[in-house]
Amino acid sequence: MELMVPFFKAVNMLEEPVMKLVEEMKPRPNCLISDLLLPYTSKIARTFNIPKIVFNGMSCFCILCMHILRRNLEILKSLNSDNEYFFVPSFPDRVEFTKPQVPVDADASGDWKEFMDELVEAENTSYGVILNTFQDLEAAYVEDYKEARAWKVYWTSFLVQQVRRRQSREGKQGGH
Repeated sequence: MELMVPFFKAVNMLEEPVMKLVEEMKPRPNCLISDLLLPYTSKIARTFNIPKIVFNGMSCFCILCMHILRRNLEILKSLNSDNEYFFVPSFPDRVEFTKPQVPVDADASGDWKEFMDELVEAENTSYGVILNTFQDLEAAYVEDYKEARAWKVYWTSFLVQQVRRRQSREGKQGGH
């Protein structure tokens, strides 16, 4: 954990070269799809006035849990021990966890809190999100996440279907 912040600070040093690359591109991209862990891409998208979509490789189950718990940190702060179970409120299914089982740090501070705040801000300023899931697997979680975020939510299998339909209409085979 202690090496995560220095690693992400190093990764985010790519901001300037990527900014320069996008500036030199002709034509410029009309959309930027960026990993959740690259918050600097929000600044690039704003600079060139192009929509940014976040790719999040976690399951929608996990993403929805995190979203709910970030808005209800008092639940985590009120726990008396790391072994105490709690329920996630407003979740489609009744699930219970202990504090160490959830990827939300209610006591984050310093550089780690700053980085997490950057991730949340980058996500909040995005046009939408692509989730690494498919509708049939996590339908209830995808729907609740769409409602909670009130923005565009896509899942990878949906995007693959759209590409295949377009290729079929254009008479193309295979490819990506």
